[in-house]
Amino acid sequence: MKKIGLICLAVVLAVGAIGFGYANWSQTLTITEEVNTGDFCMEFGTLPPTVLDDDAPPPVYPTDDPDWNGETDFANVHETDKNVAWGEAAYDVGACPQGMKVTLYDVYPWYYNHIDFWVHNCGTIPANLNQVLVKDSAGNLLVEITYDGQIVTLDLDGNGTDDFQMVWGDNIGDQFDPCISKNFSFGILILQDDDPTWQNSTFTFYVELVFDQWNAP
Repeated sequence: MKKIGLICLAVVLAVGAIGFGYANWSQTLTITEEVNTGDFCMEFGTLPPTVLDDDAPPPVYPTDDPDWNGETDFANVHETDKNVAWGEAAYDVGACPQGMKVTLYDVYPWYYNHIDFWVHNCGTIPANLNQVLVKDSAGNLLVEITYDGQIVTLDLDGNGTDDFQMVWGDNIGDQFDPCISKNFSFGILILQDDDPTWQNSTFTFYVELVFDQWNAP
């Protein structure tokens, strides 16, 4: 028991000695340094979005720009021999544009359209597309898209029946280096809606891109 007590006392004395030495040598070190942070900036490309079917029906047939049709979940997408519906897409022109307005005209069940566009990293730090937000014409969030190839189903007219499908193309989560432009795309498919007033109508929705700083090593 005496031996153990001596060992404990020696440890206490050693710790006390270390504390004494630290107290005598401690001091404040001041470092002055300038730190420059990077710029985070994303912008749409200079060219407008490309819409696969962007022409209104011509006055005569046949047409050089017919409609495209498909099946549920974008199966069997093919060109048809008719021209009824069409679409338009335009970038948001607000103070901090990050969205796109899409308008579809005279749509009908199984009508298909496709939109692609470019985004440029105009900053000095890498970024990535974190998610895509799809909103209705009033700005209400309908769905979030978080990975490539994700298919979402929407009720754009709010009548309780799903009438649209959308599939996101590529580049969600990929590193987006400064001064680099990348292509993004998505497809739209019209589903069957039982509402008799639904067809031959105009539908509008918004696609917003949410980018964040790329922090991966």
